Amino acid sequence: MYGGTYTACVSSQVGCARLCAFCETGTAGLSRNLAAAEIVGQVEAASKALGIRFRNVVFMGMGEPLDNPEGVFGALETLRDPRGLGYSQERITVCTAGHVEGIRRLRALGLKRLNLSVSLAAARDGLRDRLMPINRTWPLGELAEALAAYPMRKNFALGVNYCLI
Repeated sequence: MYGGTYTACVSSQVGCARLCAFCETGTAGLSRNLAAAEIVGQVEAASKALGIRFRNVVFMGMGEPLDNPEGVFGALETLRDPRGLGYSQERITVCTAGHVEGIRRLRALGLKRLNLSVSLAAARDGLRDRLMPINRTWPLGELAEALAAYPMRKNFALGVNYCLI
C-alpha cells in the first residue's frame, strides 16, 4: 500500500538512562544500545508486516537517540542510501530530550535537511531539572544555543514536544 502518510517510530536503545519523570521507559534503566542494523530492521520488519512503505521515519521510540550516535548515525546512513531504504532527509526526524553534544555532532554530519525535534516538558530550568534530569547537564540556555546553530532550511520547523502532566 502506498500513498498514505504512515510514519515508522523506531527505538535506538533497549531501555533508557535518562530517567525523565513522565516516561516509563527509563524505570527499567538502560540495557544496551541498538546497532544500526537493528534500528533499520524495525522499519523493514514493520513495513513487511503491514504491507506498506512508510513515508516518514522518526527516532522517537525507546531510548535517547543521541546517547547512541554509532547506531543512530549508521542507521541514518542506511535509511538515506538509495541502495538502502532511500528515504530523503526531509522524511527522517531525530527526537532528543535535549542532548546538546549530540545535537552538535548531528549538525557536524552536514545533513542540512534532516528534521530535529526536542522534548521540552518545561520552559524553566528548575522544573525541567526535576522532570528531565538531562537538563542538569545541558540547561535550557545551552540547548537554545545548540538549536540556534542547527541548520535551518526554508520551510523548516524545529519540532518541540511538550508533555502535559
